[in-house]
Amino acid sequence: KNKKKHETLELKELLNRPLKVGSKYKNFIKISEPVQHLEKYLPIPPYTMGALLGDGNLTKQLKLSGEDEEILDNVLAELNMFFDLGEYYVSCKHGFNWHLRYRPTHENSKKGNPIYEELKELNLNCKSECKYIPEEYKISSIAQRIELIKGLMDTDGFIAEDGAMSFANKSERLVKDLQGILYSLGIQATYRVRTDKMHILY
Repeated sequence: KNKKKHETLELKELLNRPLKVGSKYKNFIKISEPVQHLEKYLPIPPYTMGALLGDGNLTKQLKLSGEDEEILDNVLAELNMFFDLGEYYVSCKHGFNWHLRYRPTHENSKKGNPIYEELKELNLNCKSECKYIPEEYKISSIAQRIELIKGLMDTDGFIAEDGAMSFANKSERLVKDLQGILYSLGIQATYRVRTDKMHILY
């Protein structure tokens, strides 16, 4: 630990030396570098996908909940850059619920909301406890995975004063999917279930 030099040992060599010095472990495995994947075509932009998985109501309409309008601005900017045949806007606000509407700007473009249609294709028009991260997002590029994490952390993440971070959600599958993505970036993440049944990563 804390040495630039690394060495590879056989298991029998490890077994013949003490694993601990006092109460502290002596041997460590180096954290992996970020896994390189090619940039993928993603049907929903990654930051928006993260924000919708975190604080989206996806069952019947496309809604995003929250107090931070910067998140809403980021989502609208990403969607309007991604879909060039229409414009996303907020039709009305009910408390902290933002209704994301789609206005086609071309007569041949789809009448429906493309994002909601994609969510239905992915079986993500579901309740919060059933949300998950689609496979193609897990094996996307480093930049795309980081944008997805930003969307998730901006909505359901927490950062303490000492810099410790956590993410909590009702969906066990979503939280464990995020843990796998963090591992793929060389980031340690510990999974727990809180007493209120929320699934959490530290």
